[in-house]
Amino acid sequence: MRDAVATVQAKCQSAEVRSLDTVYNCFGLVFGSRRTTIFETEIDKILTEDRYKEIDRADVKALDIVVYRQRPDVDPDHAALVVSAEFPLQGLDSTTKIILVASQWGALGEYVHNVDHFDEQKIGSFRQFYTDRKI
Repeated sequence: MRDAVATVQAKCQSAEVRSLDTVYNCFGLVFGSRRTTIFETEIDKILTEDRYKEIDRADVKALDIVVYRQRPDVDPDHAALVVSAEFPLQGLDSTTKIILVASQWGALGEYVHNVDHFDEQKIGSFRQFYTDRKI
């Protein structure tokens, strides 16, 4: 499993191992309580039926989700669960939240990493944030 960790950290230096379990995929982590695999073709249906609302990055809080796509009009490539979303310390660029997510990387395990650190070519650079909070 050291090879898995090295592979992920080569693509995303901020990634920290949370679990090397491979029972679930990224969508199963977010929508299936880490118990199953869910196909990408089901995600938009789940978002609609479970009444998730798309939100701006500035409004993201822990337990919201991020969905990665190649473009807005295609099935998602990846999803992750927000574990923290905070503005940086005073004196740094305080207009953009630093968002950390828990993310399953297929057979490589689950990692916590910055929402902006990922393999764009594989999972797409278009990000959408969603919440099921009552706002």
